[in-house]
Amino acid sequence: MNFPGRNRALREDPSANIQIERAHGVTGARIGVSQIDVLRVLAMSGIFMHHLWRGGGERSIIEHGITAMAYIGQFGVIIFNFITGFVLALPYLGRERRSAPHYLEFMQRRFFRIVPTYLLSLVLFTVLNILIFRPPEYSSSVVRFLENAFFLQGLDPSTFMTNMAAYWYLTLLASFYLTFPLVLYLFLRLKPKAACLMLCIMCWGGLALMRVLAPDWEPLSGMLYFNLPARLPEFAIGMWLAAAWKPDVGSVPELPLDRSFSFFSLIAIILALLGAPLAQKMTQPMSLIYQVACSFTFFIALFLFPTVTRLGKSAVIKKLSIASYGIYLAHQPLCTYAGFWLGGGLNRMTKAFLVMITMGPAAYLLARGLESLSGLITTSAFRFPHVFRMSRK
Repeated sequence: MNFPGRNRALREDPSANIQIERAHGVTGARIGVSQIDVLRVLAMSGIFMHHLWRGGGERSIIEHGITAMAYIGQFGVIIFNFITGFVLALPYLGRERRSAPHYLEFMQRRFFRIVPTYLLSLVLFTVLNILIFRPPEYSSSVVRFLENAFFLQGLDPSTFMTNMAAYWYLTLLASFYLTFPLVLYLFLRLKPKAACLMLCIMCWGGLALMRVLAPDWEPLSGMLYFNLPARLPEFAIGMWLAAAWKPDVGSVPELPLDRSFSFFSLIAIILALLGAPLAQKMTQPMSLIYQVACSFTFFIALFLFPTVTRLGKSAVIKKLSIASYGIYLAHQPLCTYAGFWLGGGLNRMTKAFLVMITMGPAAYLLARGLESLSGLITTSAFRFPHVFRMSRK
C-alpha cells in the first residue's frame, strides 16, 4: 500500500508511521495478505496452549490428545518467524519493490513498535510478581527486570524458570530487526533463492559442523537454539516467500509461487512426511530442521488455501491479530497467577479449562489496554521534541 508523501511525513514526524502501524497492528490486512492474520492468531493460540498445559501423568485419551496439541503448539514460534520475515520483506521484495530502508530509520520504527508495550508489560508483571509471590530477595527481581529490559533474557537459560519465560522471544525478535537491513541487502544482491539457501547452509551446516568437531559443546550451549544463527533460516524463508509470492495469479492449477520456491516447498513437505517415523530419534540440528519443515508445511498449506484468505478478512480475526503481540506478552504471567490462586485441589483438566476461559479474554483486554497506552507514550515521545523546539523560537 502506498501512502502519498509517506517518506516525507516520516522524516518530519516519525510518529506518523508508527501510528499507522499501531492502528492496524501491522497485520496482514495492512499489507494486503489477510491469511497472515489467520496464521498469526493460530500461532498465538498454539503458544498459549503450550504454556497452559504441561504433559505428564495423562490418564485418558483426551489428556493424551491435549498433551500432543500443547506440544505442537510450541512450533507457533517458528510460524511467527516465517511471518516476521515475510511481513518485513514484502514491501521491498514483493511487487512494490520499495527502496531498501535506511538502517537507523528502520530501527526507530520497529523498536518503537515493540519496546513501549514490552516495557509496560515488564514493569506491570515485575510489580505483580513481587506483590503476589513475595520473593525473599527483591534484588533478584531487579536484576531480572534489567536483563529483560535490555533484551538479554534470551541468552540466559534460567529465564525458563520464571513466569515470563516466553519473553526469550523478544531477544530473538530484536535480533531479527537488527539484522534485517543486512539480510535484505544480501537478498537484493544475490537474489532471494541464493541468499536464503546460502543462509540455511551456513547456519544449519555450521551447527552440524560444531556438533561433529566439538561433541562436548552441548552443556555449554545455553540458549544457542533459541537465537541467531540457528533461527535465521526461518526468518529467511519468510523473506524468500515475500519475493516468490505472485498474488495476481488467478488460475487455480497454477501455484502463486515462483518455480524455485515451489520446488523448495515440495522438498520441505516430503521431509516432513518421510521424517515422521524418525522424529523422536533425531538430534540437533536435524531435529530443528525437521521442526522447520513440519511448521513450513502447515504454514504454506494455510497460506495458499483460499478459505483461509477469506477468513482473515473477518473482524474477529483482525482484532485478535492486532492484539497478538500484547497477548503474547500477557498470557503466561496471567495464567500463572490464575493457577496460583486456584491452588492444587482441582482436577488438572478442570483447572486448565478455568484458566483458559478466564485468562484468555483477560489477556486480550490487557493486550489492547497496553497497546493503547504505549501508543500514547510513543506519540508523546515523538511530539515533545517538536514542542520543545517551538518554545525556544
